[in-house]
Amino acid sequence: MLFFRKKKRKNGHSPQYYVVNDWCKEHENEITEIRNYIAMELAQGVKPSSALLVEACVERNINMPFPYRDLLKYGRVRLFL
Repeated sequence: MLFFRKKKRKNGHSPQYYVVNDWCKEHENEITEIRNYIAMELAQGVKPSSALLVEACVERNINMPFPYRDLLKYGRVRLFL
């Protein structure tokens, strides 16, 4: 049986990680708005889900050059208090 291993990257991050981080550094105000919206919804008793992030972005008219859920994947936005 042959097992193929993934090639390890030097730094361990995917290229998409850097795209998300660069965008977030340039748009700190938008990230803060998203976090505040999520915190308000969670305080009102809404269950945390990735749909909450999408709702926050749509309501605030925030457009990103990557999928919304990458913010969750790479840890820039959390769904808990």
